[in-house]
Amino acid sequence: MESVVFYIVFTDMNVEPHWIHRFIRRGFRHCFCYYEYRGEKFCLDTTTANINYHLGVDKTFLKYSRVLKFKYKFDFNNKIFYFWNMWPTCVSVTKMVLGIRSRAVTPYQLYKCLLERGAELINI
Repeated sequence: MESVVFYIVFTDMNVEPHWIHRFIRRGFRHCFCYYEYRGEKFCLDTTTANINYHLGVDKTFLKYSRVLKFKYKFDFNNKIFYFWNMWPTCVSVTKMVLGIRSRAVTPYQLYKCLLERGAELINI
């Protein structure tokens, strides 16, 4: 297993209006992650309509978001099945990519959980 650096982005930008946003904290209406692996940056962005997976990250987009840096030893062959990851939301897909177990359901809950686990807030 090798150490991988994950960047988890919490934002309101490029989020289409949804009824659930009435119950979700501003600034934390969507989350996605990207990571560096062997010199390349991979971005996984999940919405209610689809999953976008692409190379690179738009730096201007990150200026208006909160970004956490989360580094740990991760085994890419170990996929985690966990009851709280069953719903296809941005939070559950991000948790599966990170390989963590958490009861977080909203992006803000995931943000607090990752801070407790040693993630650090970075300025872009």
